[in-house]
Amino acid sequence: MSILVAPLEALTDAMLSDPERRVLLALFSYRGKVTELVFPSLEALSERSNINDKTRISKITTSLAKKGWLTKKKRGFTGCNQYTMCMPERLTNLDLETNLALETNLVPDTNSNLDSDTNYDLGLRDHVQVTNQLTNQINKPVTKALAVSDQEDRFEEFWADYPKKEKKAAAIKSYAKAIKTVSHETITKAMLNHKVIKNWTGDRFTPMASTWLNDKRWDDEIKITGGYSNGTNQQQPGRITSSDRMRTAANELVQSLNQSLNQAH
Repeated sequence: MSILVAPLEALTDAMLSDPERRVLLALFSYRGKVTELVFPSLEALSERSNINDKTRISKITTSLAKKGWLTKKKRGFTGCNQYTMCMPERLTNLDLETNLALETNLVPDTNSNLDSDTNYDLGLRDHVQVTNQLTNQINKPVTKALAVSDQEDRFEEFWADYPKKEKKAAAIKSYAKAIKTVSHETITKAMLNHKVIKNWTGDRFTPMASTWLNDKRWDDEIKITGGYSNGTNQQQPGRITSSDRMRTAANELVQSLNQSLNQAH
């Protein structure tokens, strides 16, 4: 069993997409005890991060460099990359700013007529507000406007699962518009539900990805002919399934055998 040693922030950094996090952890897995320098090949990173696209791996490492997680440069005459792992300043400065906010806001106001308990509550409330502001500042690129590399990665995840591979350029534009108002997870979950429940195969009955996105089909209530709705396994009243018929037949057979045994006695 191999053990991975990496900063906790590699898991908690809200600016990282899932593919970026996987590649980052893969890079940390090559780090030695006394050096931050690693130089795995794109093939090795592809295999360890389970992303089978070397071009995409290269783009992701460039994005990680922009977000402060590493520096990247060519290694000698080989043309391979070497990476120096580091911690983004925006994360190392966060604890200092938060501690400063705590110390500042919890200083008692000696000129106030409020009692000590009230002063403490106000200080704690102010501290929570400052902390939330810091958190929102970090999350802003994710919730308000995805970085270009993040948006490309998430669209590729969506496109990989979408069964109809036509008019990709139009789908990219529609996805970029949709992601401004709804999360990637909501879009992908709804699309997968439609794909399975409506039995999309990529034929003429499968809508174009751009059409599905432009029509905000993630808000659709999925209805199925046969007694199920919304992608759940809840059976509608009055629906007789094949399992019901099998149980009924088995019960009738047992009753028939019991009657035959009673008559024999």
